[in-house]
Amino acid sequence: MNPQTTLFLVHLSHEWSSMVLGATVGCGIAAYGSGVLLTRTRISKRKRIRRLGMAVRMICLSLLAVSLVTRVISFLHIGCSELLAQSHQCISNLKQVSIGALMYAQDYDERLPPAIHWSEAIDSRVKKVAEEQTHPGDPFHCPAADSPASYGMNAALSAISLSEIDAPAEIALFFDADAPIRSFAGGVNEVARERHNHTPVIALGDGHVRQVNDYAWKQLQWTLSSESGKPKTAP
Repeated sequence: MNPQTTLFLVHLSHEWSSMVLGATVGCGIAAYGSGVLLTRTRISKRKRIRRLGMAVRMICLSLLAVSLVTRVISFLHIGCSELLAQSHQCISNLKQVSIGALMYAQDYDERLPPAIHWSEAIDSRVKKVAEEQTHPGDPFHCPAADSPASYGMNAALSAISLSEIDAPAEIALFFDADAPIRSFAGGVNEVARERHNHTPVIALGDGHVRQVNDYAWKQLQWTLSSESGKPKTAP
């Protein structure tokens, strides 16, 4: 199931499932009530039997509709579960990637990897981190991505010293991206904003990873001031 279909199912599940189920149950109750009334109506025996049969058929059809709606709702919530699982996996992936980058910095005078080949530079370190995971996979691949590669590095932090970053908890280091290559680098305009139901996953300069909604997006920093190394908000 592709991410667009999943998002559509999740939307239907959250917005309409309760209403549809309630309406169907209401129809079933109404059909049953009509059957009871018909059996108590003073009409000829033949008409009574015929109308009672119609009421029973209506009840059966309503119960069938309830069953079908319940199955559809279950299917829709499978979409919810899939979306949630994709987000959790992506968070785990970028956590491993960011730890790998910080391990690289420890070995290279506290400098982050060069953006031009960041994935190759940290690959062996990320693999070591991945080996400790309960369900290891490819930490460079987001399950919700359709592009050849899944993530990008903030080009503004290429080979920069960690000591130059005054607010590492506020600046983006890695991010969800529709990347053509694994060592993709860019900035705020390259973030895959639609991924994970419009809450892309961002790894920050201090190693923390989070999904970013519209409010949190406005708080993110993407560039450094040349004078002090203090992050500046990108448009």
